[in-house]
Amino acid sequence: MTQIKPPKEYWIEVLRPDCRNEDRVLAARPTGLQLYYDLIGTNIVERVILQHPARRGLYMIVDEEGLLKGSPINMLASNFAGRTIVGTAIILHGFPL
Repeated sequence: MTQIKPPKEYWIEVLRPDCRNEDRVLAARPTGLQLYYDLIGTNIVERVILQHPARRGLYMIVDEEGLLKGSPINMLASNFAGRTIVGTAIILHGFPL
């Protein structure tokens, strides 16, 4: 049986509605949700599996209550997700589904 080795780097793409996007390289895989809460600015998140060919096999973390809060549409995140995404979103790289 082949054992799956973890990637050498975990990194996160932070996608903001105003297009001030950034990448963050992490030393290790986060063990809790607090990093995601801090980056997105919420404490209720939703996982979205990406449909875009360039990001297939990855997933995005978004604000579950973004629509209720009146957050602006995030066009880049919406394109990757194949549905409307509002507010800041993060794409996780090196994290198993």
